[in-house]
Amino acid sequence: MYPELQFITGPLATLYVVSYLCTHLEHVDPRLLTLVENPIAISRFAFEAERRGAWCSLAKCLAGRECDTGTSMHARVFHSVEAASFDSIADVEGLQDACRRILADTWGRFIRFCQGAFSEKPRLKRLAVILAPSLTPRLDASVVCTDNQTLYIAALVHPTVEPRQLVDLVYHEVMHELLHGKVDEELEEKIIDALAPEGVLSKHLGLTERAFCRDALCKLLERYVENRLYEKG
Repeated sequence: MYPELQFITGPLATLYVVSYLCTHLEHVDPRLLTLVENPIAISRFAFEAERRGAWCSLAKCLAGRECDTGTSMHARVFHSVEAASFDSIADVEGLQDACRRILADTWGRFIRFCQGAFSEKPRLKRLAVILAPSLTPRLDASVVCTDNQTLYIAALVHPTVEPRQLVDLVYHEVMHELLHGKVDEELEEKIIDALAPEGVLSKHLGLTERAFCRDALCKLLERYVENRLYEKG
């Protein structure tokens, strides 16, 4: 059974994604700041979330899950901040339905790969993706946290994104959560980048037509995936 997929959108979701990515990613496109009308709100939001260690609780609050008093107050303070909203320029419901169909078709194979390759499989009941509209075709995302078998992801996505591209990005983040702390961080990044998005696993799952494989590690993984060696233990 594949996990429930939830997309979270709106001005507050955009403020959250921009603030989170600016805080946690090493390289961020400066144009990202223009998604929020008052850039000072970004630093204020991020400062308060960092000070309170509230990124995960804020994500749960945005997703309509539990929302404690402090988190609820934090959200209300920034509720009136004007920001570009993904749902105002994209068909979120149509995108979500299409992504769910792709998940239903590919999740079983993805799980079998993870079990065979990493000796562990993701045990998730829900994928909650907080979306902000990207100004470029580039996709950026980062895992916020896992709580009660729900994986929360902050994602910057262009409104014209294809459903399979978005699912591909989600699988990239699921693998990061699965491998985090188990291998060297640089090696983890190289392995997962070679697998997805637009990697050898993406091609294997039918999420991309071509995998861009340039180094020896990627070519090794390509043979491993194409020959289904992960099924042999």
